[in-house]
Amino acid sequence: MIIIENGMLRSGSTLQYNIAAMVMEVQGSLYRAGFIGDFGNPVIREKLEKFKLADSWAIVKTHEAPLPRGFYDERVRVLFSYRDVRDVAASIRKKWGYKFEKILSEIDAMIEIESSFAEIPGVLVQPYDLLFHDIPTATRQIAAHLGIEITNTKVSLIARALSISTQRKRIPSKSLAFFVHETKLRSQNAFSSRSHFIHCRHGWRLGHSIH
Repeated sequence: MIIIENGMLRSGSTLQYNIAAMVMEVQGSLYRAGFIGDFGNPVIREKLEKFKLADSWAIVKTHEAPLPRGFYDERVRVLFSYRDVRDVAASIRKKWGYKFEKILSEIDAMIEIESSFAEIPGVLVQPYDLLFHDIPTATRQIAAHLGIEITNTKVSLIARALSISTQRKRIPSKSLAFFVHETKLRSQNAFSSRSHFIHCRHGWRLGHSIH
C-alpha cells in the first residue's frame, strides 16, 4: 500500500511528507521511499506498483503529475500541499535564483498538476499556512485521511519534533538529533529511526548537518 505526497514546490510538501510518515510510524512500520520522480519511467512505475500491492505501507514524495486514474484505488492515499503562487514564485527565486521565465514555467506546471489532482476523489489538500502554523491540526487531518487513530500526546510529540526542524540553521545537528531521540523514547518508540530523507534540493536531513 502506498501514500503519495505531492504538492507545489515550496509549499510545505516536505513537512507534509514527514507528518504523514510519523503518523504511520505511530501505528507500526513504514517504508520511507523519499523523493521519486519521473513517473513515466517504466522502472519507476513498476516500483510504485510494487509498493501499492505490498501488505505494508510505503510513503513516496514527488512533484510529478498524477498517474493514470486507474492507479488510485483503496490501496493508495494521496496528500497534496499548495501555496499562493505569488509566494511560491518569491520562494523559488530566493531558494534557487531561477530566472523569471523559469519560475513562470514551473508555476504553470504546478497549476496544471494541482488541477489534475483536483479531479481525483479522496485527495487530502492542505495549504502551506496550515502546515507551518498549525501542525497539530494538519496532523489530525492527515491521521484521519490515513485511517489512523492518534492521541493528543502523540500529536503534540509530532508537532514538537517537526516544529524544531524549522530552527535547523540555528541548532547544532547533535542537539537536534538528541531532541528527536528523546522524543522517540517518550513516545515509546513510536517514530522510526530513519532519517527524514527528501531529495537534495531540500538541502537537509534530520539529525545531519546542513550542506
